Amino acid sequence: MALNIKNISFNELQDANRFDARYFFLQDTIDRFSKNKNIQLVDLGEKELLLEITDGEHTGQTFVDDGVRFIKNSSVKDFDISLTDGFYITEYKHSLLQRSALRSNDILFTTIGHLGSATIVPEDFGEANINQNLVRMKINDAAIDPYYLAAFLNSSFVRKQIDCLFTGNIQRILTYPKIKKIKIIKAKDSIQKKVRKHYLEAIEFGNDAWESIIYAKNTIRKRLGLDVFSPINTFSYEVDYKAIENGLWTPKYYFPKYVSTIEYLQSNFKCKPLSKLIKYKSGDEVGSDSYNSYLDKKPTDVPFIRTSDIYNYQYDICPDNFVDFETYKDLHQNVEVGNILFSNDGKIGMTTMISQDNPIIVQSHINIIKLNTTEITPEYLYAMLMIEEINSY
Repeated sequence: MALNIKNISFNELQDANRFDARYFFLQDTIDRFSKNKNIQLVDLGEKELLLEITDGEHTGQTFVDDGVRFIKNSSVKDFDISLTDGFYITEYKHSLLQRSALRSNDILFTTIGHLGSATIVPEDFGEANINQNLVRMKINDAAIDPYYLAAFLNSSFVRKQIDCLFTGNIQRILTYPKIKKIKIIKAKDSIQKKVRKHYLEAIEFGNDAWESIIYAKNTIRKRLGLDVFSPINTFSYEVDYKAIENGLWTPKYYFPKYVSTIEYLQSNFKCKPLSKLIKYKSGDEVGSDSYNSYLDKKPTDVPFIRTSDIYNYQYDICPDNFVDFETYKDLHQNVEVGNILFSNDGKIGMTTMISQDNPIIVQSHINIIKLNTTEITPEYLYAMLMIEEINSY
């Protein structure tokens, strides 16, 4: 790798009050853009561009099983929003939090954790709210296209700016003033329209995939009769001590809703333990010393997939960390097309199926599942593992 060298005068160091090379290399880029007459460089916080910026309520929330979707910062990925995290607040609580209620074409921007991930709230997203570690930005679409801006905020140029906002060991939090200082390139209208077109196409592809998966789940549930089956649903029950001797000493293991559902499936269908159909192995922990960030990664580096990177029945192709290709080869995980990833810690049971032959490394809290039978297909097993009554129960 070529070594970049830059000479900085003592006066420049004093004026900037900085002693890190990344800052001065970024300033070179900003200066070059500023001097280019064909490029319009503006601050994100300009009044004509940013109409409103706000975060969520700074107190804890009480979640319910069903209600208005609540988006945490961990649910926002580059260009996407996780719909499988399952956090909801009551409609009444949502009505009290109208400041942070989402609206179509708002841009969501993470301010802690995976800093600077941006996505747009698509049309027909429905009622939703956010936590305090996200900001909702309302953009003047007469000044800049919000789809273009959301895409630009995910660029390496913006990530480098965010990286340079912090020095030392201070907690990395993007405040309103820091966000408003981010430099944005206002591209020509023709370029903005092209980006918008591709972004909308990506959203449409994602919606089609989501609807297909939901259709597959509902089709299997209907064929199994789970759409009409009524399990025993009581929270007061007794268990014979002999049953406990052969099982687990935990009430949930004998919960009638779960037990009656499993008994119904076993009495009406040919069932096999998963262990008879698959072989699996856990992923690996490579250690934080091996991590490379998005900005530091080499072109050959491999995404390191953690449980939080599995969402919407897929995995994040741009996670927090990347690992060098030599480590990938040494681990011999051999994740292949048709394999299923299954989380066994954190939010247990999150699944995705590998559909493209791209190298990845998965952490130890994820099982790599491979079929060892021709009785079923990987797609069938994947659909089964997405059904709550089979997976979660």
